[in-house]
Amino acid sequence: MQILIKLLGSIKASYLPAFITLAVVFFCTVNTTSNPLQLSVSNIWFYIICLCNLIFLFFSKNSKTLFFTLFIVVLYICISKIASSSNIPLMFHPLYQWICLLLPINLFLIKNIPDTVDLSLTDTGRKKLSKKYSLRNFYILCAFLLQATIVENFYISGFNNLPESFSLIGFMFSVVFLIYLLIFISIYPSVKNNAFFFASLLILWGTFAAASSPFSFSFSFLGAVFIIFTENIDFSLSNYFRDDVTGVYSANSFKKHDAKKFPPKYTVAFFYIDNYNKILNFFGQTQTNKLTKMVIKRISSLNLPALTYRLRPDEFCFVFFDTDVRQAYELIEEMRRLVACTEFVLSSKKILKITITPVVSEKRRSDADAFAVLMRMHENFYQKYKFTQNMTFCEEMENMKKNKAKR
Repeated sequence: MQILIKLLGSIKASYLPAFITLAVVFFCTVNTTSNPLQLSVSNIWFYIICLCNLIFLFFSKNSKTLFFTLFIVVLYICISKIASSSNIPLMFHPLYQWICLLLPINLFLIKNIPDTVDLSLTDTGRKKLSKKYSLRNFYILCAFLLQATIVENFYISGFNNLPESFSLIGFMFSVVFLIYLLIFISIYPSVKNNAFFFASLLILWGTFAAASSPFSFSFSFLGAVFIIFTENIDFSLSNYFRDDVTGVYSANSFKKHDAKKFPPKYTVAFFYIDNYNKILNFFGQTQTNKLTKMVIKRISSLNLPALTYRLRPDEFCFVFFDTDVRQAYELIEEMRRLVACTEFVLSSKKILKITITPVVSEKRRSDADAFAVLMRMHENFYQKYKFTQNMTFCEEMENMKKNKAKR
């Protein structure tokens, strides 16, 4: 049943990239001639969309998509140059055969580039993870340059009489890579992962079709960059108000709702996932995201009468409208106990028990808005976090206990 749900989720996240892919295949199948005007128009649009995508990525700062876009541009220029300057059929050109062999390998490297995570407001542990990701990106870039150097040296040294089966090996590598991607998006369905699959499919198809149909080559690469561009826009817009990992509201939604939806009186609660940095460093981003989704799914089983927000990677916020601070305290305490007694199964060999530290407080007259409530809660909480870890903290409840003790 879980596999079926994941497959359905993968299909749902594939609507737009699948439609673009089918449109590209249809137009390439219908157009059997290589009209120079069509090729020039397709080339112009390819570079225009690539430029728009790179400008967009300059602001969104996603390293994987940036690598992917630059790789497609370089690949497109290289194949076009080889096709226009070669006196022999493209399929027998040694550089083209090398490209066919190395293309799925390079796509696999790009696939394993970690998505950029905003770590600018986090602590030392996540900054170390950011450095680790940057180092991995550097190694992948070195792998690209090493491949280019090796192929160039082989070509210059005369190793250019390659057998016809050389391209066939590249084709088999491509099939294996696409099967791997298909399995991956079935397990981890998302718009971003599915867009990468369909864009890779068009790139591989366009590269192998370049030898027989220049229009199919040009138009398939145009479709690939268009998929990436639309995915970037969709991802940025949806992530502005929704958290991509858990699907709950984001910090931007909190600010928007704060100004428009919250009533004059409400109760705010938030919790931290304890030792989040250690979990992130040990298990990595993918497994930590999986764990975070399981935590929110477990908490959702309580059906809390509240709006849920993810303010930071390790911090979730709840806003209760028709619940006083005492009721909210009981609900959040129940949530803490539920998480503490749950075993989260990442794999057959990775069964983890974690804790969360919740905080509850009511909006006071002195608080200008919900953000001011959060700031006050944070300031009071940080002073006691070392002593209250894995305990529910509520300033109002603590004051009530102190007043009773004085009496």
